[in-house]
Amino acid sequence: PGPQVAPELRQQYRQLRQDLRQLVQTLGTPTASDTATNDGKTRFLVSSTRTTNISPEQQHQLLQAQQNLELKLQQVRSAIAEQDPAFGEAIQPRSLTEADIKTLIPAEALVIAFEQRPGFLRLYAITAQGVQRHLTLDNLSLQRVTERVEAFKTEMTKPIRLKRKELTRISQWLNTHLKPAFTEFTAQFQPSQLILIPHMSWHLLPIHLVTIDDEPLAVRYPLRYLPSLQILHLITQRPPAGQDKGCIIANPWSECLEKLYGEKADLKSGEQEGYTVHRLRSKIDQLLAREDATSSAVKQALDKAQHGHFSCHGHFDADINKAGLTLADCKDLVAKEMFTSIRMDNPRLVVMSACETAQIQPTLGDEYMGLSASFLFAGAHNVLATQWRVDDNASRLLIEDFYQGLNDGLSPVQALQQAQHQLREMSVETLKQRSPNTAITRTYDNPYYWAGFIVIGDGK
Repeated sequence: PGPQVAPELRQQYRQLRQDLRQLVQTLGTPTASDTATNDGKTRFLVSSTRTTNISPEQQHQLLQAQQNLELKLQQVRSAIAEQDPAFGEAIQPRSLTEADIKTLIPAEALVIAFEQRPGFLRLYAITAQGVQRHLTLDNLSLQRVTERVEAFKTEMTKPIRLKRKELTRISQWLNTHLKPAFTEFTAQFQPSQLILIPHMSWHLLPIHLVTIDDEPLAVRYPLRYLPSLQILHLITQRPPAGQDKGCIIANPWSECLEKLYGEKADLKSGEQEGYTVHRLRSKIDQLLAREDATSSAVKQALDKAQHGHFSCHGHFDADINKAGLTLADCKDLVAKEMFTSIRMDNPRLVVMSACETAQIQPTLGDEYMGLSASFLFAGAHNVLATQWRVDDNASRLLIEDFYQGLNDGLSPVQALQQAQHQLREMSVETLKQRSPNTAITRTYDNPYYWAGFIVIGDGK
């Protein structure tokens, strides 16, 4: 909650969440929000739980304690929402009506929403006419998906050669389990654009690598992700998006960063990218590069920004006090600040050309926290973020082509689709011409190079 919320309410909220999480983990059961059946389209379910051997008497007592805690938490949330409406909407989004959905989803779009249950995955096909149908995948239990996601996360911390292999493996795994359902949905509804709403650990996987007719979804369709339809509804309630003067953060650097990141501290490709973006946007933005990109300067620039671009180090953490973008004074712009204290001037787009900026932590009580989500709550209509640590040169090339697409009048999702297709098909000769200071020995057709970026937001 924001600083306007009474300290005692903030403390109660934190303590109740902690107590409830411990109970859920002990019981291995979902919370009340987990057991609600709301057509799967409004869901933020709990984190993975574990089952322990407890007696029936103990289970009854713990379940009663869980119900009491959930009631108290509901009361505290309502009190917080009165003092901080924006955060209240974030933690307790209202249910949407069929009429709401019709105004949110374009006529030609197909939404595929995930609902991960302990024993199965359910996929919903949603159009402008509402929830059309669902398919249940009995072979995708919560445990199985969680184990595969953890393996994916581990492999993506390894050297690039192993990352490339893992991206090939995860593409095959996604196709094995999701391709039949996705093929059936797209064949029935014939969409011209796709919207994906993952759930729980699915947020950490590149679902856009599922193929239709041997073509990845990200290349076949203009595609975007959403945390939920409620967040899209929240975005649509704002004034129209602006795209005038913004700020560009290019390679924050200082001696303390060098101590923190070693030889990787100086992101020369990121700095070149920042200056290129500054040029492609006709130099209307405030450019903060190297030592100038301090936390105080960046926060001041964000306050009135109608565009944001970050070429810097970033990191994901389940704790929103720690997930953030690292700036020149070795201070982080953390997700919690974006949720609670920073409000941007309705920018059309925030680009985070940094590491792991798309990753999100689903938590108890329908909360949805992460760096990309925090920029949406801070005012952005769209966020371009990354699902893994991206290759510097590939990122620079993709970002250049992405902005060129925006200059040509494309929407963010269309510009990303085009840029990813171009990078995927680029020859070694062209890569060398565009990267004179980089040793190029292979094409960038592997998903590791081109598939890390996703658009989250309204797509406009």
